[in-house]
Formats: sequence, C-alpha cells, structure tokens
Amino acid sequence: MRPVPALPAATDPVAPTATTSPAGFRYDPSRDHFGRPPGCDASDPDADGVRDELDPAVIDHMEFYLLNYFKAGRGAQSRTGASRTSRRSTSVRNIFTDFKRHDLGPAFHEREYEGTMHRQFLTAALWGVGTSAPYGHDGRSINLEEVIVRHGGEAQASRNAFARLDEAGRREVLDFLSTLVLFPPDDTASNLNPGDRTLGIPDPSGHGTINPGVLFQMPEEGPE
Repeated sequence: MRPVPALPAATDPVAPTATTSPAGFRYDPSRDHFGRPPGCDASDPDADGVRDELDPAVIDHMEFYLLNYFKAGRGAQSRTGASRTSRRSTSVRNIFTDFKRHDLGPAFHEREYEGTMHRQFLTAALWGVGTSAPYGHDGRSINLEEVIVRHGGEAQASRNAFARLDEAGRREVLDFLSTLVLFPPDDTASNLNPGDRTLGIPDPSGHGTINPGVLFQMPEEGPE
C-alpha cells in the first residue's frame, strides 16, 4: 500500500518537513512523532512478491473502528476456506429486513403516472426507524403505531398480532422500535470526549475531534 503523500516528507530520516495531507491533516514532525510507513522506502517491504499491500495495522484499526462506532446494526465476518485468497461471508444482525418485495395491502398501493398500480414494496430496514418519521414509502403514517396497523396483504397476520396485544404489549413493541436510532456524525462527535483541542490539528469535517482513547482504549488519553 502506498503511504499518504504527506508521510514520506514528514518522516524523512534526514530532513523531515511539516506537510499537510490531501484530507487536511497537518503532519508536523516538530510537534509530533510519526512512524515511517514501510511503503515510503519499498513497495514490497515483506518481499513476498506482492507490491503495495495494505498494512495489516490499517485493517486492524479500521475493523476496530467499524465494530465500535455507534450503529443500530452489528456485523460479523467468518472466514470460509483455508487459503490466502479465501472469501469472507458477512452476516448482519439487527437490520430487520428480508430484502424482499411484498404486497402490503391496498392502503399502500399507489397508482403510477401511466395508470398501472404499484403493489409491491421492498421491506425497509428498521435500523434508524426510531428517528425517521413519517413512515411508509409515501410518508402518510405519522407514527410507528399508525404505520403498523396500516399494513395488510402479506403483512396482515403480523398487523393483527400487534393489534391483539393489550396496551402494555403494544407499548413494549413501540418502545423497542424507538431504541433503533442511528447517530449522525455531528451528534456523535458532540457527545464524545474531544480530547486535547490545544494540539491545533485542523478538522476539515467540522464535526470536532474525538479522544483516541475512545477508539483504541488508551487509558493515558483519559475517559470516553
């Protein structure tokens, strides 16, 4: 893997110079220490005949970030086969969709401009449903209870099962759905310990900084 263009200059063993990456990150060797990536000096540092490979540390950090970032769905990967080139299968939990199209009954049917009737709709994922009102492909259901009882067709049995619940049972279902929230980056960053803002590191995203201890469990960086 070729390093970020700014790193060869910032980590030059003879004359390191401050530089800025294309993403706006400032590499200043007079203030911080940056490890020199192997790719700065060789395109095949492990001499295995494969050039510009991804550093395993990059994959490890990215995997840790993705597994610990705020999300309503959780992912897990399992290796199939034993060869170096074996593929990985991915399973996703808590997304709550079958990725299929269903006829949800006449309350959802919609006439197209040329006169045909649109009767089948893709099951929408429920992650984030707690903060994504109004509901339905047309937005005609103002809350979760209304969109549930609006269902018919292939969803009639599920709709009836919900309607038969007593008030406490329906509230439990609705309370659970309300917990399926997706956090946008600006809200997430504002809720985390920003770390040391005196370092002067530019933030092109405008979302603020995040204490590294949150992602990499570094006690010396302070609490989350």
